[in-house]
Amino acid sequence: MDVAMPRPVSQAITKYLHSKQVGYQNVDICSAVISWLKQQGVPACDSWIVPIASVVNSLWRCIDIFSEPGDRIALFSPVYGPFFNSITEQQRELVELNWQYNGQTYRPDIANLPTDVSIILICQPNNPTGSVWNYDELEALARHCKQHNIVLISDEVHRDFGFDTQVNSVLNLPTELLERCIMLGSPSKSFNLAGIGPAAYIITANSGIKHRLAKDVERHHQQPSPLASIVTNAACSMCEDWFDAVKQAIAANRHIVSTSNLSEPFSLYLGPATYFAWLDASRLGDNAKYLMLNHYKLALGDGTQFGKPGYFRLNLATHPEVVVEVLKRLNFTCKDVDTHTLNGK
Repeated sequence: MDVAMPRPVSQAITKYLHSKQVGYQNVDICSAVISWLKQQGVPACDSWIVPIASVVNSLWRCIDIFSEPGDRIALFSPVYGPFFNSITEQQRELVELNWQYNGQTYRPDIANLPTDVSIILICQPNNPTGSVWNYDELEALARHCKQHNIVLISDEVHRDFGFDTQVNSVLNLPTELLERCIMLGSPSKSFNLAGIGPAAYIITANSGIKHRLAKDVERHHQQPSPLASIVTNAACSMCEDWFDAVKQAIAANRHIVSTSNLSEPFSLYLGPATYFAWLDASRLGDNAKYLMLNHYKLALGDGTQFGKPGYFRLNLATHPEVVVEVLKRLNFTCKDVDTHTLNGK
């Protein structure tokens, strides 16, 4: 995000750095996390939470704990790049399911869910498309996982950014479905703290799963630092007004995008959540990334990292003038671009 961190967070950091207690210490984050989740309509309790250094760390550790090398693990693509690496680099077999585009919206393909996987990973809401699992889809997926003894892991780090729909958590599902569900979260995106490294958290209602996770975090020294925990506490307990203002600014940028018209060869999808827009530039052909940078003069998030070459992720958590300029450049077509390339030939 192109915005300064919340003042209560910077004040908490300064206070800690100028204190005489900067050594090892245990700083609890559970109360602050539960309070923030409650405001967002998500139930949780102390006994469900395992603090951890980062969401990506939690993803890797969950895969290591709840599967074995050679096991099959499914995800829905396109999705956040580390999902792919956390599977393949730990010698698991990647099973790639799809977000299907029907010309208006993306929907997860839940008609063909595998039964022979150890884990299914989802991003709720989806990064990069901004698509959201609705409640019925989420419940159907969780029931499938329970029936086939599959662990369902839901990365919900962008869940606070719901605009045109409610973004349900797996923790909002019926109690009988929670035993196979794990939620990953962090204030890093909601409060623009990714570069600071706030404490993340894993939440599960299954006491056996929680115990295994807690032991693993301790054994691998993956606990968040005291400063990271202090940052999380300040963000979750003192920054609601800051978040509301930022979300309103992003909503204004979304309006700019939704009321714009892009010329060929582009089409732009604006999902109901996250601060991203998803650009289809596939008609530029195999040179899409090169043309985007050298012709349109835009360094956008390359869709290849999300499993979708020829697409790009636009970040709308910026100043409106930047959004307008990006759209202006996308609408600029130069005669130097070969028409065969534009037509994907």
